Amino acid sequence: MKRLIAAGMAVLILSGCAGCAAGTHPEQAAPPAQTVQTEPERAEDRPAPQTEAEPPVQPLAPAEQEHHEAPAADAAELPQTAAFLDEPYTIEADVEEIVSYSLTLPALTLASEEASAQANRIFTELADTLRAYAEGPVYDAARKTGRIGFLEGRYSIEAAQDALTVTYELTERYVSSQEETAQNYTHVYVLDAATGALRGEESR
Repeated sequence: MKRLIAAGMAVLILSGCAGCAAGTHPEQAAPPAQTVQTEPERAEDRPAPQTEAEPPVQPLAPAEQEHHEAPAADAAELPQTAAFLDEPYTIEADVEEIVSYSLTLPALTLASEEASAQANRIFTELADTLRAYAEGPVYDAARKTGRIGFLEGRYSIEAAQDALTVTYELTERYVSSQEETAQNYTHVYVLDAATGALRGEESR
């Protein structure tokens, strides 16, 4: 009988201890899942795409390069212009306050003194002719019409290989308080650059 009572007490004690153990240790909740944030991939962090390398350009060898040179002209084949020196001078005068003239003429220096004298003789004669023209026909025309007459001469020189071309331009004008009239003349002289001789002349 005592053994049965003792066994029953033991069962009760074990049942109570089991209940205490169960009440003192509650069930623990599982930890929440952690999220991992990742930064977006930047363009500079991405590896550059692989491209096929272009073959290097090979420069042409000197013999393969196109090279065009104009043939050098022989100095003897180049045309040589005539050498000369010009020191122009001007003749100016009035005729009784009715006519005024101004004539510019060349004074040439050529290859020799003889050539220079030959050429300048032509223009000395031209100056005498124009002065006489101003003092004669121009003076008479101005006096008859009651106007003032003007005679103006100028020139230009063009050098060629063995010749000089002198173009002389003359302007004859008459002026009054009411009107002005003018007329132009051109005379061309072609001179030999070596001798100064007159090759030809023409009026235009």
